[in-house]
Amino acid sequence: MNQYESAIWAVGSVIEQYDSDKKFPVIGFGAITPDKQKTWEVSHCINLGEASGIAGILETYRNIFLQGFKLYGPTLFHHFLDQFITKVEAKGPCSEYQVILILTDGMIHDLEETKHQLVWASFLPISVIIIGIGNSEELDNMRILDADKEPFKDKNGRFAGRDIV
Repeated sequence: MNQYESAIWAVGSVIEQYDSDKKFPVIGFGAITPDKQKTWEVSHCINLGEASGIAGILETYRNIFLQGFKLYGPTLFHHFLDQFITKVEAKGPCSEYQVILILTDGMIHDLEETKHQLVWASFLPISVIIIGIGNSEELDNMRILDADKEPFKDKNGRFAGRDIV
């Protein structure tokens, strides 16, 4: 089991207990898909389907490499965060609480856009778990998103409504 799989298992096995049907949408980001390998176009929001439980998520993760996916940067969060937030918003004010788990190995290259998305999400029934895997120096700017000590604001000066990361 590699470091990504270990992180998926460790965190996933805890949060899985709070989901009644144990069905999880899996979204990939920062990869060159098999159909884009000639152009080296990086995809930042790849719908990988729905997985049953943590074992299903791990199986999906392993299968993407067998299918020819290649992990590649830059690390951009705002594409899939926008899609996730839009789906939660569409369910209305009584939407079920949602948690998104993000595993990443690199610096966030769209930090301002990500902060904007997270400020928006902070007013919805959403929490975000980000696990940085790899060199800690490349992960330093993610600490800004942890608003335990100090709330963060987006480029428009809007503060997050609550700490969701």
